[in-house]
Amino acid sequence: LHLVMMDGGTIPPLEYTIESYVDAHKELFDEDVVIEEEDISIGHIKDVGVAMISVYHQGATGQLPDLPRVYPVAVEKKYYVALQPEAREAVPFLAIVDLEEPHGVRDVKTKRQKGSQAETDNSLQLSLYAAATGKPDVALHQLIKPTKTMGPRYLRTGNVRTPGEQQHAIELLADVAEGIVAGHFPRSTPDAWWCTERWCAYWGQCRGKKW
Repeated sequence: LHLVMMDGGTIPPLEYTIESYVDAHKELFDEDVVIEEEDISIGHIKDVGVAMISVYHQGATGQLPDLPRVYPVAVEKKYYVALQPEAREAVPFLAIVDLEEPHGVRDVKTKRQKGSQAETDNSLQLSLYAAATGKPDVALHQLIKPTKTMGPRYLRTGNVRTPGEQQHAIELLADVAEGIVAGHFPRSTPDAWWCTERWCAYWGQCRGKKW
């Protein structure tokens, strides 16, 4: 959808966009895939995907109230830059921006629950994207999965990153880079969603270790 809108300035029909999704779904699930949830099937995943693609197509093309259409100038563009902290060496940084518009960068996420405005305001990822691209106008485009009582939703939350906010993010990045070089890898807090045996590849070396 984004590529067609960018290359020709035209809006592809919904059917074309859905067909592209279904083809990608078929290619993925032709491989060996294990689905852990008992009430989820490959067909269900496809149906949910079609529903979400449909609502995103409406929002991105300006057919939903209060959501202007998007104007892509780049899709998943890579920025490999050196970000400069105040009094330390520059840090090499790779950003892959989901969607870039003439005056801003957008990160597109599928989520189970709507993220708050604070999530966008405090996003380190968006602050670094602003610094890497030189575009302080940032936004989180949220595609919310359907529930038993509500269909899929497409929402946007935006923010403008000040030079100070961008520099703060660069300083945090430099702290992490220095820790990696020194071989320091702080453990996650136990209440973080990824700190589980299911999601963390290092579980057996850390929290799940047989002491």
